[in-house]
Amino acid sequence: MPRIRNFAALLLTLALVACGTPATTDSPSNSATTGAASSAPAASGAAEGKTYRIGIVQQTTHPALDAARKGIVDALNESGLKIELTEKNPQNDPATLATITDGFRDEKLDLVFTVGTLPAQAGFKSLSGSGIPMIFNTVVDPYAAGVAKSESDHPGVTGIQALPPVQEAFDLMLKMQPETKKVGNIWTSSEKNSEVVTTIAREYAKTKGIEFIERNVTKADEVLTAAESLAAEKVDTFLILTDSTVVSALESVVKVANDNDIGLYCGDPASAGRGCVAGLGLDYYDNGYISAKEQGIAILQGTKPEDLPIRKQEKKVIAINTAAATEQDVTISDEVAKMATQTIDKITPKQ
Repeated sequence: MPRIRNFAALLLTLALVACGTPATTDSPSNSATTGAASSAPAASGAAEGKTYRIGIVQQTTHPALDAARKGIVDALNESGLKIELTEKNPQNDPATLATITDGFRDEKLDLVFTVGTLPAQAGFKSLSGSGIPMIFNTVVDPYAAGVAKSESDHPGVTGIQALPPVQEAFDLMLKMQPETKKVGNIWTSSEKNSEVVTTIAREYAKTKGIEFIERNVTKADEVLTAAESLAAEKVDTFLILTDSTVVSALESVVKVANDNDIGLYCGDPASAGRGCVAGLGLDYYDNGYISAKEQGIAILQGTKPEDLPIRKQEKKVIAINTAAATEQDVTISDEVAKMATQTIDKITPKQ
């Protein structure tokens, strides 16, 4: 009987190995094999039986970037392909980021996804000329970032441009607080994406006759001081756009906003749950999902990235947070409530 039990256990183990293991997304850095063949047919044109080695590098832990990464992973899981997935997160550290992208090159992966502007730039530098295709996500301006020349001229690279609707976010803020005369903004000068959206907001504020007061930071530890400085300037509202460094320390801005009854608005709806009264921006999950489903799978099937046009993310989300509105003494009108695609009733700080 012991021999029979041991033989049965061996068969069970072999069966489990043959099924593959789903990709995990909890850890900022992990490697796993995913095979969704049992629930989805394998993509046509893919090499039968091949295991595709794919890397994802995400700039930092951030609701929008997390959502994009999840979209990528979900689409890959649904593809029916056998995939060995490696995920990395340098938490905004440039040296670590360069090591990660150089490592992806040296490992000769089949495909690399980048999430955030800095990983796109680092990936472009590391992978250029290597023959390893790269797909970028959550990049406000890939042309200004230097990873593509135009929508049709981008050798070895493709992706989904995520230029947020800055003016619409500004208008939502004014709809909710029409008495606004001074807007406070914090951004990181080293982030090209932040420079682009801040310039749009600055110029738009001029057309509205509103004073746009800015504070620059170089790291997350400086965000609290910057927010306190803006509060001392008696700003009526805070407008935080898609700046990875600032959003990583959003709780610091939330504290100042709550303590001083200053309405906090963000260009990233995924951050509304952390304490913004409202967030109007792009659907970043959709950004990642489409990049993997429609671009990534095509590349694995043999299409060159330069033959896939760079696309623009269009789907938008409006999220409001009633708890944040109460804390910051902001009234949410029925009109705004009806506009919202997501309503949140509590503030949940980043863990």
